[in-house]
Amino acid sequence: MRRDTDRQLYVYALSAPGFPRRFSMLGRRLRTLPIGEIDVVVGDAPAADATLEAFQWQHRIVGELATRTASLLPARFGSAIAEDTLRSLVSERQDELSAALRHVRHCRQMTIRVFGAVEPAEAAPAVPRSGTDYLAHRRDRARREPPDVAVIRRALGDLVKAERVEPGERGVRVTVYHLVATRRLAGYRRRASALQSEITAAAVTITGPWPAFAFAPELF
Repeated sequence: MRRDTDRQLYVYALSAPGFPRRFSMLGRRLRTLPIGEIDVVVGDAPAADATLEAFQWQHRIVGELATRTASLLPARFGSAIAEDTLRSLVSERQDELSAALRHVRHCRQMTIRVFGAVEPAEAAPAVPRSGTDYLAHRRDRARREPPDVAVIRRALGDLVKAERVEPGERGVRVTVYHLVATRRLAGYRRRASALQSEITAAAVTITGPWPAFAFAPELF
C-alpha cells in the first residue's frame, strides 16, 4: 500500500514562511509544506506536459506567488518529486536555501539579451567529441565575455545586487541576468533603456521584473 508521502508532488517555489497551508491560484489548488524555516509551495503532479502553454502557465503562477512574499525561489519547470524525498532534500540543504532566500529578499530579476551572431572563435564544434569537451567549451566561452557585458556593467553595475552571465547561442550573443532591489527598479529601467544607444551593432532587449529564476539554487 502506497503512503501519502510516496506520491509525486509538483514543486512551484520555495519561500519564506507566510503562505497559507492550502490555497488556490489561477485555478490550481496549491498547498504549503513547512520544512524547517522554509515553505515549499506544491500542487498535485500534472500529467507530463512540456508544452509552451504549460510552461507559460507555471510562469504565471510563480509570478503571482512572488507578489505575495518578499522572498521566493522558483523551482525549475517539471520539478515533480515524492514528499519524503522533498522533505529530505530541503532539510539537508536548509542553510544554503535559507541564505538564498535572504539573498533574493525584496529583489526581482531583470534580464538583458544582446542579439547577434556569435563570434566564429566562440562557436561550438559541430560535433563535440564528448560531453566533457562540450562543457569545457561552454566554460571557456563564459570566460571570454563579449565586450557588450562590460558596457552593461558600466551602465548598471551600481544598481545590481548580483549578476549571472550566460553565453549566447541561437542568435543571442549573450544573456545577462541581474538581481535588483525592488526599490531600485525604476532607476535600473531608466538606465537600461539607454543601452541600445551604446550597443549599436546589435539589438538589445530588457525584460522583467521577474521572480529570481536565475538566482535559485538547483535542487531537483
